[in-house]
Amino acid sequence: MRIHCGGSDGTRLYTEVPDDETKEKGLYGPRQFEVRWRHSDDTSTKVGTFALEPMPGCCGIVVSKGSYLEPNQRSQHNISRWFHDLKALTAKHFGYSTMLMTTQLRNFPEVCGASRSKWRFFHAFRNKRTDNDIGIAVKDL
Repeated sequence: MRIHCGGSDGTRLYTEVPDDETKEKGLYGPRQFEVRWRHSDDTSTKVGTFALEPMPGCCGIVVSKGSYLEPNQRSQHNISRWFHDLKALTAKHFGYSTMLMTTQLRNFPEVCGASRSKWRFFHAFRNKRTDNDIGIAVKDL
Protein backbone atom coordinates (compact mmCIF):
# COMPACT_ATOMS: atom_id res chain seq x y z
CA MET A 1 0.00 0.00 0.00
CA ARG A 2 1.19 3.53 -0.75
CA ILE A 3 0.82 6.61 1.44
CA HIS A 4 0.84 9.82 -0.61
CA CYS A 5 1.10 13.53 0.04
CA GLY A 6 2.01 16.55 -2.00
CA GLY A 7 0.96 18.41 -5.09
CA SER A 8 -2.29 18.24 -6.97
CA ASP A 9 -0.58 18.37 -10.38
CA GLY A 10 0.19 14.65 -10.37
CA THR A 11 3.59 15.04 -8.72
CA ARG A 12 3.72 13.87 -5.15
CA LEU A 13 5.76 12.10 -2.51
CA TYR A 14 4.92 8.58 -1.45
CA THR A 15 6.20 5.68 0.59
CA GLU A 16 5.27 2.02 0.63
CA VAL A 17 3.85 0.49 3.82
CA PRO A 18 2.91 -3.12 4.48
CA ASP A 19 -0.79 -3.86 4.32
CA ASP A 20 -0.83 -6.36 7.15
CA GLU A 21 -1.49 -6.78 10.86
CA THR A 22 0.75 -3.85 11.85
CA LYS A 23 -1.85 -1.31 10.69
CA GLU A 24 -3.29 0.42 13.74
CA LYS A 25 -1.41 -1.99 16.03
CA GLY A 26 1.93 -0.29 15.64
CA LEU A 27 5.33 -1.46 14.55
CA TYR A 28 7.13 -4.36 16.24
CA GLY A 29 10.54 -2.75 15.84
CA PRO A 30 12.37 -0.12 13.80
CA ARG A 31 11.40 0.15 10.15
CA GLN A 32 12.97 2.25 7.42
CA PHE A 33 10.87 3.82 4.67
CA GLU A 34 12.02 4.96 1.25
CA VAL A 35 10.46 8.21 0.04
CA ARG A 36 9.89 8.58 -3.69
CA TRP A 37 8.78 11.47 -5.86
CA ARG A 38 6.17 10.42 -8.40
CA HIS A 39 6.38 12.47 -11.58
CA SER A 40 3.38 13.34 -13.73
CA ASP A 41 4.47 10.69 -16.28
CA ASP A 42 4.23 7.97 -13.57
CA THR A 43 8.00 7.55 -13.22
CA SER A 44 9.53 8.06 -9.78
CA THR A 45 12.78 9.18 -8.17
CA LYS A 46 14.09 8.32 -4.71
CA VAL A 47 14.29 11.55 -2.71
CA GLY A 48 15.05 10.31 0.79
CA THR A 49 14.45 7.93 3.67
CA PHE A 50 13.22 7.98 7.24
CA ALA A 51 12.77 5.42 9.99
CA LEU A 52 10.11 4.96 12.64
CA GLU A 53 10.65 3.01 15.85
CA PRO A 54 8.18 2.32 18.67
CA MET A 55 9.01 4.12 21.91
CA PRO A 56 9.96 1.59 24.59
CA GLY A 57 7.41 1.64 27.38
CA CYS A 58 4.66 3.55 25.51
CA CYS A 59 2.73 2.09 22.59
CA GLY A 60 1.23 5.48 21.64
CA ILE A 61 4.53 7.16 20.74
CA VAL A 62 6.75 6.49 17.74
CA VAL A 63 10.28 7.86 17.38
CA SER A 64 11.14 9.44 14.04
CA LYS A 65 14.82 8.94 13.26
CA GLY A 66 17.30 8.68 10.43
CA SER A 67 15.52 11.22 8.24
CA TYR A 68 17.49 11.97 5.10
CA LEU A 69 16.54 14.09 2.10
CA GLU A 70 18.81 13.82 -0.95
CA PRO A 71 20.92 17.00 -1.29
CA ASN A 72 19.67 17.72 -4.82
CA GLN A 73 16.06 17.62 -3.55
CA ARG A 74 16.40 19.92 -0.53
CA SER A 75 15.79 23.12 -2.49
CA GLN A 76 12.66 21.83 -4.25
CA HIS A 77 9.55 23.86 -3.46
CA ASN A 78 7.51 22.38 -0.55
CA ILE A 79 9.43 19.10 -0.45
CA SER A 80 10.55 19.55 3.16
CA ARG A 81 6.98 20.15 4.32
CA TRP A 82 5.67 17.21 2.31
CA PHE A 83 8.48 15.02 3.67
CA HIS A 84 7.43 15.87 7.27
CA ASP A 85 3.75 15.38 6.35
CA LEU A 86 4.51 11.97 4.86
CA LYS A 87 6.25 10.85 8.06
CA ALA A 88 3.21 11.94 10.09
CA LEU A 89 0.77 10.19 7.74
CA THR A 90 2.86 7.02 7.96
CA ALA A 91 2.90 7.14 11.77
CA LYS A 92 -0.89 7.71 11.77
CA HIS A 93 -1.30 4.70 9.47
CA PHE A 94 0.27 2.55 12.17
CA GLY A 95 -2.05 3.96 14.85
CA TYR A 96 0.35 6.23 16.74
CA SER A 97 -0.86 9.35 18.59
CA THR A 98 2.44 11.20 18.96
CA MET A 99 5.84 11.38 17.26
CA LEU A 100 9.13 12.20 19.01
CA MET A 101 12.43 13.26 17.42
CA THR A 102 15.82 14.81 18.13
CA THR A 103 17.97 16.92 15.86
CA GLN A 104 21.16 18.93 16.01
CA LEU A 105 20.14 22.53 16.60
CA ARG A 106 22.85 23.80 14.23
CA ASN A 107 20.99 22.03 11.40
CA PHE A 108 18.91 25.14 10.68
CA PRO A 109 17.06 23.78 7.61
CA GLU A 110 15.84 20.78 9.64
CA VAL A 111 14.88 22.87 12.68
CA CYS A 112 13.00 25.39 10.52
CA GLY A 113 11.31 22.69 8.43
CA ALA A 114 10.24 20.77 11.52
CA SER A 115 8.89 23.93 13.16
CA ARG A 116 6.89 24.82 10.03
CA SER A 117 5.47 21.28 10.06
CA LYS A 118 4.14 21.76 13.60
CA TRP A 119 6.86 19.93 15.51
CA ARG A 120 7.15 21.56 18.95
CA PHE A 121 10.68 21.80 20.38
CA PHE A 122 10.38 21.48 24.15
CA HIS A 123 13.87 20.72 25.43
CA ALA A 124 17.48 21.36 24.42
CA PHE A 125 20.73 20.07 25.85
CA ARG A 126 24.43 19.73 25.05
CA ASN A 127 25.35 16.11 24.35
CA LYS A 128 28.39 15.45 26.55
CA ARG A 129 29.58 12.67 24.27
CA THR A 130 29.54 14.64 21.00
CA ASP A 131 29.47 18.28 22.21
CA ASN A 132 26.46 18.88 19.90
CA ASP A 133 23.48 21.01 20.90
CA ILE A 134 20.42 18.77 20.57
CA GLY A 135 16.75 19.70 20.44
CA ILE A 136 13.93 17.32 21.36
CA ALA A 137 10.64 17.84 19.55
CA VAL A 138 7.18 16.31 19.68
CA LYS A 139 4.33 16.26 17.18
CA ASP A 140 0.78 15.23 18.01
CA LEU A 141 -0.98 13.35 15.24
